Amino acid sequence: MFGMAGMFVMVLVWAGLVLLVIWGAGQLFPRERRNDDEVAREALGRRFAAGEISDAEYQQALRSLRHE
Repeated sequence: MFGMAGMFVMVLVWAGLVLLVIWGAGQLFPRERRNDDEVAREALGRRFAAGEISDAEYQQALRSLRHE
């Protein structure tokens, strides 16, 4: 009786461990890759929104990021 129940529990434990490893790998290596320009624009937008840079500085930095 415990033999079949024990095997079932072990299958559940192993399946849980495999799912945990897959989930952990997904957290370490996300699928979405962002390029440097996108990251820079977001940082620039945060600085502008926080009032750290003026509108003129923001516009100049955007032009620089667009390589104009």
